[in-house]
Amino acid sequence: SGGSADVMVARDRLLTPKLDAVAIKFCRLADPSGYDRLREEAERTASARHPCAVSVLDVGLASAGIGYIAFERVRGAPLTMHLAAESEFTPEHACCAVAELADAIAQVHAQGFAHGDITLANTLLDDDGRLRLVDFGVGGPATQDAREWDCACLAALLEVLLVGCAVPLASKHGKIEETPDADWLPRSLTLRANAVRVSRRTRHAPSDMRSYARDLRQAVERTRMMRLALVVLTALAVIATVGLLLGSASTA
Repeated sequence: SGGSADVMVARDRLLTPKLDAVAIKFCRLADPSGYDRLREEAERTASARHPCAVSVLDVGLASAGIGYIAFERVRGAPLTMHLAAESEFTPEHACCAVAELADAIAQVHAQGFAHGDITLANTLLDDDGRLRLVDFGVGGPATQDAREWDCACLAALLEVLLVGCAVPLASKHGKIEETPDADWLPRSLTLRANAVRVSRRTRHAPSDMRSYARDLRQAVERTRMMRLALVVLTALAVIATVGLLLGSASTA
């Protein structure tokens, strides 16, 4: 339950009579234009065709002054609950999941919409380990400022997952306020440090979702390659050491 809406779990008695597979958001409509805003929210939610999106099943009026949107039910929990339970994300899982979510939001932007409220509470971690974005109620047109704000908020979300604490982020009249750069971060071969650097750079100068997703995937790939190189170098060092020991033994 919220200030202006309640979400209930339901079942589709025709298609899935034995499963609680539907979530219905009932909204109290303060004025006649409220239903138009509700339909716009449903349209924004349905604008992405992506595994990280949530399918919209129906939108309508339940009774006078009460509108509803029926969604697929996402089995999972908001990221706020995971952090409250001190559940940890591996850096690779966090980066890959956020990069995939960025792809979904890029589709929403391409359809002319922005989310406008990307937060831990509005991002669910489903049972498959995928991030799902919900609650498009405060969204609007995908202006450049709105797209940049979405990108900055997603970067801040990833940073929270990586460092485990809140990240300062504020806007004034739709403009992104400057945040400290990541130059102070120590140069490191770890994915966590590199991903935090990418996210802080994005918060400071947000661009677009696809570029942010690409930068995260490149950070993951570079880390994998460095790990592989370290394994190969270690194996070569062991082989060389064994060869020297065998050579010394045969000489003796």
